[in-house]
Amino acid sequence: MAKFVSVVTAVGFTLGVTMISKQAMADGALIWTPVKVAPRVYQTTLGLHLPLAVDASAGADFGLSTEPGDKLMSGSELATLWGKVADNRDTLGGNDERALVIRIDTLRGNGGVSLSRSKSWIYSSNLDLQASRSLNLNYATTTSEPASINATQALTMTYPWAGTRPAARWRAAPAA
Repeated sequence: MAKFVSVVTAVGFTLGVTMISKQAMADGALIWTPVKVAPRVYQTTLGLHLPLAVDASAGADFGLSTEPGDKLMSGSELATLWGKVADNRDTLGGNDERALVIRIDTLRGNGGVSLSRSKSWIYSSNLDLQASRSLNLNYATTTSEPASINATQALTMTYPWAGTRPAARWRAAPAA
């Protein structure tokens, strides 16, 4: 009975994904990018653009590598769940971008959350400015690495007429 239930569940899931993916593909909402990264390394991204007022998407990355002789390379498996919500606002003098990104490596127990904000604007006809901030929270449950928090802030000035772009960056991270 348990075997029958698992087979019915697998078939139902496959049919459901197929029907949803046909509708999503028709709407342009399906994310599907299979890639051959190297001679024996394959990766694919499968996800959906979500119908929200902001740019939102979620999905999974899968991958594997093989050794000569078509044997699966140990430790090469990739199964990552991800989600992204971004908001971009363009104004007459520049733009403002905000993003939240979540990644979870389901095989190794690692993951992270990233919050970022970037604002760029035309200060004058001779100077463009960009300010950015990000906060990253990372964790690794299966290794001896402790959770980490990194904060980054940057200010970039661009002088289009001179082709120069000085930048000041600041990064804060806990001491190891």
